This record gives sequence, structure tokens and C-alpha cells, in this order.
Amino acid sequence: GPPPPATLEGLAQFVPTVLEYLVKGTDHTKPLMRSISCWCISRFANFICHEQHHQTYFKVVVAKVLARLMDRNKKVQEAACSAFATIEESARGLLVPYLGDILTCYSKCFGFYQAKNLLVLFDAVGTLAECVGRHLAQEQFMNVLMPLLVDKWQRTPDTDFSTVALFECWICITHALQDSLLPYVEMLVTRCMRTVNETLTQIEMWNHEVIDVRPDRTAMECALDLLGAIIGAIGQNITQVVNNPSTNFLTLIPSCCKDTSLSIKQSAFALVGDLAVRTPAHVKELLPLIMSELAGHMINSSTSVCNNACWAIGQIAAAPAPLGREGIAPYANHVAQQLARLLEKRGIHRSLLTNACITYGRLGSVCPAEVAPILPNVLLPFCLVMTHARLDQEKVNAFSGLCVLLKTNPTAVNPTNIRGVLEAFGSFPPPLPPQLAQQYGEIMAGLKASFTTVWQEAHASLTEDCRERIRQVYGL
Repeated sequence: GPPPPATLEGLAQFVPTVLEYLVKGTDHTKPLMRSISCWCISRFANFICHEQHHQTYFKVVVAKVLARLMDRNKKVQEAACSAFATIEESARGLLVPYLGDILTCYSKCFGFYQAKNLLVLFDAVGTLAECVGRHLAQEQFMNVLMPLLVDKWQRTPDTDFSTVALFECWICITHALQDSLLPYVEMLVTRCMRTVNETLTQIEMWNHEVIDVRPDRTAMECALDLLGAIIGAIGQNITQVVNNPSTNFLTLIPSCCKDTSLSIKQSAFALVGDLAVRTPAHVKELLPLIMSELAGHMINSSTSVCNNACWAIGQIAAAPAPLGREGIAPYANHVAQQLARLLEKRGIHRSLLTNACITYGRLGSVCPAEVAPILPNVLLPFCLVMTHARLDQEKVNAFSGLCVLLKTNPTAVNPTNIRGVLEAFGSFPPPLPPQLAQQYGEIMAGLKASFTTVWQEAHASLTEDCRERIRQVYGL
């Protein structure tokens, strides 16, 4: 077996000899030797794909392992397919020149792989799509791969053990193909709707004790995730999908948001956020049915569910009309109170706190009158969290929303939180774009004028780097 990755560098001089032995082992007469050789080769994937070595080893390894994917022995097939998926993860762009050979091999494997090996093959195809991305959308490659996946999609029943792996494979394919997926969207959405509908029906029957077996929600969760991937891939074209009664999956979203399974809620909330900026008119119609679920699960739920609930509400607030202010205003005050409760809790994951602050800033930008009364409870935790947030557009937007709220409710700043406010605005390195420097600078200048003595004390307690940034960015 290969050594751990940490020790591989020190043994690099011996690896060529070992790889030569393993490559020969893939042709051994005994199936067990062929299997072990494939597995061992995959453990050297990083070495094989390294820029110093890939010209020497990569081509021969690809050829040998692909040959074993078509081995007569099922155990060898499984080992080789799993090994190649591992190699794909390390190779990424190196795979592009070999896509024709890889897809030809996969197409042959689809013809005779069964049961467990089919699951491994779906994983290898999905991993390939993740690694090569848009390169897979070239016509010659799609002509090989897509008929095979469409055939499996149409022939595999929802009750089949491989259904979840098939959905996960299609999710990866969807991300890779982007708008090249359009010819397959109706087929995919129809199947997703059927899977979700049937699972919801089974859940209802279980709840009323009509059936004795608890429904498995895994395929339903995958169907929702695939719908989210489709939205991301085809963008504004999703409007055509939901305008078609036969593929309007929006009718299923409220039931999914209300499901008792946290994983289903997580996927459903993500779907709402994905849709908000692309089909705002359709999402506006759903708000009375889903906002209580979104707001209720911003706290006292799993971190992932809270994150997606916060993010979805932020997307609704930032979306164009009829969402944005028009859509979120009736719920803004309650949501702001929920965000305040979340930011006051201890032991919350930092990513969730950052997401909550970003959502609060978005709400403040569009609904300052509704959100500003909550600012005194939010201001200090907001500043403490966002001071250390990564500098990106989300942070800029959050502080822009905070500026609107501070102008609406300037009394939120007091001697106990002014230092945190200074430190937060002082976390931006120079140079800021002129518009932002002016917007943020007006807030800082106003605070200095209102809290002369307290400002001086708070400013003096900051680090030298922070004071220097405030001087350079705001001239204070």
C-alpha cells in the first residue's frame, strides 16, 4: 500500500519504481491483484497529476485504469471506477484532452454495469463533470454522454436503489452544462416534480397511519437540489419553466418548506432564494405561504437551515419588484426581531452570524423605517461580527444598509457601542471607492461631531492600524 501523503515527498525518488510495478499489476492474471493495483495507483493521484510528473505518468495511468473499468470481473470494475474518480479529483483540467476516451469508456460501462458498480459509475461521471465543467458541453462529448444519462433517467424507477446516485450525477452535470442543459430541462423538472409529489403523498399517508413504513425523503431532497441546480444553470430561462403548468414546480414549495425534515427545509429554503432574483413575481405569490417558515427557522434550528432561511430572506429583500421593499415590507419588522435574537445568542457559527448581518443590512436598505427600531439591539453584535468579515461586495452592501439605518435611527449609537462602530468602519482598507468613502465618511463625521469626548476616548483605544485606516479612508 502507498504511504500517507505527508510522507510521500520524502519517498518521491522511489515512486516511479512503485508506479511502474502497479501499472503492470493492472494486467495481472489474478483479479485481486488488478483491483489492488488500481486502488494503490489512485492513492498516488496527487503525485501523478503534479506539474512535474504528469507528462510522464498521467497518460499511461489513464489508459490502464480505463481499461480496467471494462474488466470482466465486477470487483475489478468497482475498484477501477472508484480509483478513476479519485484520480479525476486530482487531475481536473488535465482530463480535458482525454475526455473523448473517458466518455467512450463510460458509455461502454453503462451497457453492462449493474447494481453496486452502477452507483460507482454515476459518481465517476458526476466527478468528471465537476472537474472539467463547461468543457463537457462541447457537442461531440454531449452526443456520447447525454443519450446514456437520458436513457437511465427515463428507465430508472423512483423506487430503484440507484435513483439517488442518478439524481446526484445529474446535479453535477447540470452545474457543468449551464445553459446547454436547456433541451433536457422539461424532462428533468417533470421527474423532480413527480418525485416530490409522490413523497409528499406518502408522508401524508404516514401521518394518517394509512401506511406502516416511514417514507424515505432522500430522493425528494435530491430532487429539490436538482431543481436548484437547474435554476442556477439556466438563469432567467426558469421563468419559461414555471409559466408552463406542466413544469410549474412552485406549487410544491410551500409543502416542502413546512415539512418536518430539516434537510427538506434546507433544500426548499435554498430554492426560494434561488428563485427570488429570477422570478420575483412568482415568489411574491408564495410569500404568505412561506414567510412564517422562513422567519421561524432563522433561530432554533440547525445551522444549515438557519443559514438558508436568512439567505433566502436576504435574497427576497434584494430582489427586484414586486419583491424587494414591496414584497418584504409586511414582514420586515418581525424578521429584524428574529435576526436580533439570533445575533444575541451565544455559540452560533460565525458564518451564520455573518449571513444574519448581511440579511439585516439588506433589510435596512429597503425597509429602514420598519427595521431601524431594532437597531439598538443589533448594532454592537453587527459591528463585532462584520469587523472580521471578509471584504467583499456582501460586506459593502451590509454596511451600506447600516448607514441607511444609522441615518434613520441615529440614537442607536451610544457610549457603550461607539467603539465597536468605529472599529467596524475602520476595518475597510484604503482606498475605498469614492461613493462608499463619502457614504461611510458622512456617518463617521456625524459620530465625531455628536460624541466629541466619547469619540476621542473610543478612537484612542483602537489599534494603531485601525486608527490609520480611519485617517486614510475618512480623513478623521
